[in-house]
Amino acid sequence: MRIPGRIKVGGVPFEIILRNGTNGESTSYGSCNAGAQKIWVSEAVGRQQQETTLVHEVLEAINTLYELGLEHTQISCLETALYAFIVDNPEVFKK
Repeated sequence: MRIPGRIKVGGVPFEIILRNGTNGESTSYGSCNAGAQKIWVSEAVGRQQQETTLVHEVLEAINTLYELGLEHTQISCLETALYAFIVDNPEVFKK
């Protein structure tokens, strides 16, 4: 999985920023600010954790943009399931 510098979520462009550290939070490997259209992912963790963090933050963006009202635990469960689907089925995403 590649972590690009920009993505679109629901047609809204987001900048992906790899940052050093965890932004002072011991358990946060990323964050999303849908209003600023930015997603931050920590460089201080391994590649797989960066990838799952990106999936998590995209789900956070979807939750905010579409006012879904998902709880953080629901987003975390979806992150795990969606990441596994992406990794286990790469042929689905080939053009």
